[in-house]
Amino acid sequence: MKNNLILVEENKTQIIKVLTFFFFFIAFVEVFSEFKENVLLQTITKPLLLPLLFFIYIFEARRTSFLYIIALFLNWLANIFFISKNIDFILIASFLFLLSRVLIIIKTCRDVKLTSCFPVIIASIPFMFFFLYLIYLIFNNTTTITFLILIFQSLLMTILGGYALGNYVMKNNYSSKMLMLSSICFGINLFVLGVKFYYLDLTFLKPISMVFFIGGHLAFLKFVLLSENEQTHKDSFIL
Repeated sequence: MKNNLILVEENKTQIIKVLTFFFFFIAFVEVFSEFKENVLLQTITKPLLLPLLFFIYIFEARRTSFLYIIALFLNWLANIFFISKNIDFILIASFLFLLSRVLIIIKTCRDVKLTSCFPVIIASIPFMFFFLYLIYLIFNNTTTITFLILIFQSLLMTILGGYALGNYVMKNNYSSKMLMLSSICFGINLFVLGVKFYYLDLTFLKPISMVFFIGGHLAFLKFVLLSENEQTHKDSFIL
């Protein structure tokens, strides 16, 4: 029985390694396709990124989170809509990202328990000014609906960034570092996309945003795995 369990774990480890290799390979090709503005390559690679991340999570997690899976699914749909340059599809993608951010914040608050809101409020200030500057840049180039979505996106990212930074200051462990890194990457991704679509349409901005998008998801996946493993250990200890 013990040998069978060891064999299963070894097989899972090998599968995770293969999935991780394919994820980074697809990620590299996707960033390259964004730089070259190759729509065909984008259409092939972009829909594969988050499903690969999903399977890595399924094989590596000791327990699975429905909230995290739904957030990944919404991000996946948004990525598909972002392939198009049609402003209506970009608007739909932005709305889907908004919903996924809500779920990510709920997931983060469930996994990270802070005893005081004060560190979060203080830590939110730099993120607030960061996104206020973005709003200032693109204010005159957006429709009312787009502007409202951006306002909510910025508010949610400010909350997530403040929560992550406050948690990092108070705990300063590996899990808090991963949450902090993911928040910074997601924040920069949003900023760069906002500039790209509504202020300066420069070719190199899209691949840069994709690099931070990928980095943010990898770091958040690591945070989710670490926090869920910690919870599993606590439950085992109680039992």
